[in-house]
Amino acid sequence: IEKKIFLKIINSNGSYSKYEILGNGKVKRTLISRGANAGEVSQSTFYYEDRPGASIRTTIAHDANGAKTAYCHSKSGRLLSVENFLKKDGKDVTYRVKRFHYSPKDSKHPGYLISSTLEDSKGRIYSCQSYRYNDNGSVRAKVLYGDLTGKGEKHFKIGGNGLPENGKAIESYKVGYSYYKNPKGLLNLVKEE
Repeated sequence: IEKKIFLKIINSNGSYSKYEILGNGKVKRTLISRGANAGEVSQSTFYYEDRPGASIRTTIAHDANGAKTAYCHSKSGRLLSVENFLKKDGKDVTYRVKRFHYSPKDSKHPGYLISSTLEDSKGRIYSCQSYRYNDNGSVRAKVLYGDLTGKGEKHFKIGGNGLPENGKAIESYKVGYSYYKNPKGLLNLVKEE
């Protein structure tokens, strides 16, 4: 028998949010009230795929409209991808995937997010948001790559370093960040380049 716990949060107007929590602490379902005395409706449901020995774990979420989203993460909980689905002929079909690329263990900032990419159902990458860090590990630059003007490359490839491969003229937009030395880490300036 699966142990379930319900957590109910009541708002000042009498409406509420209710969470069905499994014995392992994971949320199975969220419900919201239609009003103070109008009953409740399911807002989202969650299914967890934790296969023994698997290096990737998946959380499947269905929203109130039945739209499916799959969140894939490593054993340590690091988010690897978010996959969105559409219904086609009664089946869930992938229409886009957002992937996250991290720096290797032997880098200056191991495990930091290097980039996130957005791809279609065929694996073609349409955009890439990259991150560069200063010596303290704070973001010093974000660069958005893709067809920003409607005149550039429609899709491109990402190299093993999580960044767009050279060879194509990929449009980009950069935002730089600088920080005060004292107090350390306090944002000083944001500059568009």
